[in-house]
Amino acid sequence: KLEFGRDFVLTDQHGRRFDTASLRGKVIFLFFGYTTCPDACPMTLSKLARVDALLGEKGRRVQTVYVSVDPERDTVEKLKTYLSYYTLPVVGLTGTVEEVKDVAGDFGVYYGKSDEETAAGYLVDHTTLVYLIDHQGTLRYLSHPEDSPEVLAGLVRKVLTEG
Repeated sequence: KLEFGRDFVLTDQHGRRFDTASLRGKVIFLFFGYTTCPDACPMTLSKLARVDALLGEKGRRVQTVYVSVDPERDTVEKLKTYLSYYTLPVVGLTGTVEEVKDVAGDFGVYYGKSDEETAAGYLVDHTTLVYLIDHQGTLRYLSHPEDSPEVLAGLVRKVLTEG
C-alpha cells in the first residue's frame, strides 16, 4: 500500500471546517479542481456520479471530496452551487491560498494560473488525477482521465471487499 498525502482540514461548501479523518470507514475519491474549469472538472464529476450510480447500494460507503485549487474565486457559496449540479455525494472544500497550497503539495498536485483568458476569466492548469483512498486512509489508486466509470466502480468494489 502507498502512504501518500495525509488527513487535512479545510472549509466545506456549508462554511464549516471539515476534517477528512471523519471519513474513516469510507472509500474516498479525492479530486482537485475549480468551479470555472471548462472541461476536466465537469467531466470528472460527471464520471464520478456515474460510478456512484453503478455502485448502487455500495455507493453509500463512498465519498467524493473535491478540493478547489482556485480559492481566490471559489467561495463557499460558489462551491455549493456548482456541486449541486451533480448527483453525487460530494464534499467541496476550499480554504486560504496557503491552506490549499499545503494540501495540494501533500498530494503532489500541480496547479497554477494559466496565461489563457476566457469569458469566465483566467484558467487554472491543474493535475486531473482522482485519488482513490481506502477506508483506512491509504491511497490505493491514482485514476487517470481515461479510466472509465466501470473501471473505477470495479476498483471500489475490490477495495470494499478487502475492508
